[in-house]
Amino acid sequence: MNENLCYVCEWYEEKLPLENKDGTCMDQLIQSFIDNHPANDPFLEYIKPEGPEGKAPEVPPMDKEGLPPKKEKVLVFSDSHGYCDGIIKHAPEGRISSKTVVKGTDYDQAAVDKLLQKKCDLLIFASGLDYEEEMCAADVIERNTAVSKLFYHICKHMEKNPANVSRMAVISRGSWADEEDRHQEVGLGLCTGGTLFGHVRTARMELTSDHDIPIQYIDTEYHKELPDWMEEDTYLLERLSAEVFRMPSFGHNDVRILHSGRYVLRQVPADDYEKAGWEFEIPDHGVIGIAGGNGALGLIMGQWLVDQAEKQQKSGFKIQFLSRSCKIAEGGNAKQWKKIQDKAAKLGIEVSQDKMDMSSQDGVDAYVDSCQGQLQGFIHSAGVLQDQMLKNLTWEQCMTVFEPKHFAALYLHEALLKLSNPELKFLWMFSSIAAYGNMGQFNYSGSNSFLDSLCRHRRALGLPATAMQWGGWGEVGMAVNMDAMSRRRMEESIMPAFKTKDGLAGMEAGLRTGLPGFAVFRFNAKAMFSAFDDCDTAAGCLMRNFVSEITPTPANFKWERKHLMTIFRMSHGSYADLGANLIWTKWIYPHVEVEDSDEEEDPEKQLGMYIHNFSPGPVGNTTVHY
Repeated sequence: MNENLCYVCEWYEEKLPLENKDGTCMDQLIQSFIDNHPANDPFLEYIKPEGPEGKAPEVPPMDKEGLPPKKEKVLVFSDSHGYCDGIIKHAPEGRISSKTVVKGTDYDQAAVDKLLQKKCDLLIFASGLDYEEEMCAADVIERNTAVSKLFYHICKHMEKNPANVSRMAVISRGSWADEEDRHQEVGLGLCTGGTLFGHVRTARMELTSDHDIPIQYIDTEYHKELPDWMEEDTYLLERLSAEVFRMPSFGHNDVRILHSGRYVLRQVPADDYEKAGWEFEIPDHGVIGIAGGNGALGLIMGQWLVDQAEKQQKSGFKIQFLSRSCKIAEGGNAKQWKKIQDKAAKLGIEVSQDKMDMSSQDGVDAYVDSCQGQLQGFIHSAGVLQDQMLKNLTWEQCMTVFEPKHFAALYLHEALLKLSNPELKFLWMFSSIAAYGNMGQFNYSGSNSFLDSLCRHRRALGLPATAMQWGGWGEVGMAVNMDAMSRRRMEESIMPAFKTKDGLAGMEAGLRTGLPGFAVFRFNAKAMFSAFDDCDTAAGCLMRNFVSEITPTPANFKWERKHLMTIFRMSHGSYADLGANLIWTKWIYPHVEVEDSDEEEDPEKQLGMYIHNFSPGPVGNTTVHY
């Protein structure tokens, strides 16, 4: 756990073999590990597999007869660049009984229902791969809306007809990219599928509440058209196909498939990442704008800014608290505003409640233009909740959330490109831990994950941007009026609300990392351990893997095929000790002095590492290929 309440997401390399026609590629690795370790090995003692006395246990077969996986009916919402063609082409022999390929996104609910009424074993959703280079904000909004709406229709159908789709793979390209040259080449279009990660995270939870429908999220590399050499060097396509057809790993991790390897997403404490040592410096002139400035979070940020000005002995700048109404609600918000006004006046800082319309490009352009190139910083804290389970969620409720959240952020990004503000030092976008999934927040999860993607895009281009994924604030907003029972229920949840001072301390820790995004929330260790005590669904296993660098996996899972990925992952020990982590390498390593150490490696950290470093070679009578 992290005392600063600050966490970041890291991509760790996790090598897995290509899937074979029998579906036993994982069996070979697990069995090799078991056979080469003594029966009293600490890891084997921990997972307690059952086996004949005095003999190593055997990996459970796929069924009683040990037959290969059944052939599948595949429905593909395809891209137009060749990715899906490659995935199907490289599928393991004999695994597809039939395939139906549909193009485009122009399918309403009735059309989607008709496509899915015949039932399919595997649905591949790759519509988010289709976008163009040099797209403007309006283009991205149009394309992103079409992709999100189609995915919404599919999830609505699956919620009502859970037997019609057995499993689903959702593929994006470049949504998690942070390479400068790629963002320079492609532009804003890389963010087009940014909502899909959040949509998938919440859909997993809701579609698994009554039925186990595994959903595999895969982000891969951008190619405008797959190059000719792909036919000879099929690394990317083979591995994409393996990720879709490798049954033991399907739905157990969010994955990136790159030419450099296969990477899985983990949440980790920000402590080591703070070593980058970035410090926030308050300006001494110009303008800071806060969208949603008459709301509780906007006012908290305003108070923090004037407090920082006092600490850093700065003055002479202006804070504009922006909203459409310019009205402060009576009660706590009004008291907070008065407190800000009084302190700002003493420090020589001008504060005001001003109008800004973020619902259109013209409205945002007008505000940015009014700053006359003096904008020093901007905080986008505005947002609307329209929570509803998929069963009852309307598309109108999705748009109600999108418009003030990621549509507005796109308008702001476009305005800042068109209208020069050369001294802009920070642009904060208030995201949410809902981006990692929350029941009843399909719309909100997607919109916040888009903000995360947009911030990665800006930072890759050398432009200021930080996405702050907030947990629950316990002393403002709805929390203030909670009854005793609701407050107790929240306190006993996995992520209880935090105090304002703790949230701000978490934000300061996140700013020190210098990363494009970080999360601030409280963990309830007891509730977390309990939640992952018995994970029998793919969605449960995914969340257990996601937080495995924070929360130890309980040692009571069953020796069953559904847990092969957990067994494989636990045999590695901590992924943080293995290196090959993308975020650290890109953003932190260049700013941290690495000290040499002569200390011997803890032998327990080496437990089972030979699997991670496993080289291509014979296992039994077969060959494992990476």
